[in-house]
Amino acid sequence: MNVVIGIAENDITAARPEGALNNLMVDAMAFVAKQRNIPFDMVHNNYKSLRVPIPKGEIKRFKVFELMPFENLLVTVKMNGQQMKDLFDHIAAQGGDPILGASFVIVNGKAENILLNDKPLNPASVYTILTGDYVANGGDGASVYLQAKDRKEYPVKVRDALLDYISVETKSGRRINPKVEGRIKGGKQQGDE
Repeated sequence: MNVVIGIAENDITAARPEGALNNLMVDAMAFVAKQRNIPFDMVHNNYKSLRVPIPKGEIKRFKVFELMPFENLLVTVKMNGQQMKDLFDHIAAQGGDPILGASFVIVNGKAENILLNDKPLNPASVYTILTGDYVANGGDGASVYLQAKDRKEYPVKVRDALLDYISVETKSGRRINPKVEGRIKGGKQQGDE
């Protein structure tokens, strides 16, 4: 557990509506899904699953277990355009969650200007969301997931996705340095709770 698996360029913290740690989490989930040919349009995880920040400097294996102590598995589900709007409104009402592949602005607790893969949300389309099984089960108030179809569970833990991602980045000679990119804007800004 004390093995150094990577180096954090800066303190990596969670924040709402968007934080570096939020982005690291979903970027890692996307990375592992792509490696395993798991198709998705968007990645979503819940903010409250990010338990501790990653301090600047050496990242030891145990820190990832502290950050993500859960045994959640990667899951994909399909949702239609209206369900996606409901999902984005849920994320907006929460103040923001970790997402990848989409962006929106929180206006009065609702999601506006929603883009999925740089295109406006299409009510007629069906989208595939990559998430963890806790969220896919409607956890953290995400009951919209209970309407989703074509659920597929994969034998990959969300935490292991993060461990794999950090390991690959480190072997490539890169420090871990996720950025806040404007995936979610607006709402109240808040840091760690």
